[in-house]
Amino acid sequence: MNYCCYTVSGQKVDLPPPVSVRLDVHEDAPADDMTVVFPLAGQTPAIASIRVWDGEKPVFSGIVDEQLAQVTDSGAVLKLIARSRAALLLDNEAMPQEYDQPSLAQLYQRHAEPYGFCGFVGNSGTFDTRLKVTKGMSQWQVIEEFCIRCFGTVPFVTAEDYIDCSGAAPKGQLVFDNGGTAAVPYLTVAYRDKFYKRVSELYIQPKAGQAYTAVLHDDRAHKLGIQRRRFVVSNNYRGKRMIDSAKRKATEITVLCPGGIRGALKMPAVVRDPVLGVMDKLSVAGWTYTLDSGGETCAYLLRKEDI
Repeated sequence: MNYCCYTVSGQKVDLPPPVSVRLDVHEDAPADDMTVVFPLAGQTPAIASIRVWDGEKPVFSGIVDEQLAQVTDSGAVLKLIARSRAALLLDNEAMPQEYDQPSLAQLYQRHAEPYGFCGFVGNSGTFDTRLKVTKGMSQWQVIEEFCIRCFGTVPFVTAEDYIDCSGAAPKGQLVFDNGGTAAVPYLTVAYRDKFYKRVSELYIQPKAGQAYTAVLHDDRAHKLGIQRRRFVVSNNYRGKRMIDSAKRKATEITVLCPGGIRGALKMPAVVRDPVLGVMDKLSVAGWTYTLDSGGETCAYLLRKEDI
């Protein structure tokens, strides 16, 4: 992969290939995390941003949170800790205000465009709703609240610096299979049931002080004998999202593969293993890419779609 670092003024800083890299991408975290260590030959200017490509495919685009130059008996290194550009929206508060019939285009222009994003993906029309931005809300929370309420999706920032609100799955499919010629080979695979993530009953209170008017159930939790009840102030739609999210997080498949990053977040996936069998109706929920003296690996986190 190719790593390009830039100063605040946009000047490129030439650095040798890194000695170690760790990149964490996860659907539960708006901002991706990357730690990269380069050999250091001399003084280096302050680095503001870093971009990573795999050939012509963008992999990471982010801001540098921490820069460390360290000299030891074994040599000198430059360590950069960075987050993807979603961090800019997480770190900045939005101005309190109220929108009547907002649109994604309007919210993007006011809350994201000033931070250097390239655009958005999603319906740009107006919606018949009122959106209140309260003190303490981040720029990210404004866009996220709108997307959840109007699209039923959770936004994410792509490596091309677009805010994707469409909820659409990428084209293609990842097939993990050590016996298939066109499949992705793997080193290990693990299937994990996280029973503690499930919520058997969710009671919904539309507004504080009102009665709990609805109860949502996880039938699978009941069949497994799980008793975990929660009470929330929310509406039925948000309540359903909460219990569906708990169901999705209750089953995880982790596949460790040699080599670089394959596929994309939310891409459909299948695992074929001679012991665990065929595990399908999965999607990519995240990955951890690692490059060090031991080689190059990528650990994929897969979750079930049919919850």
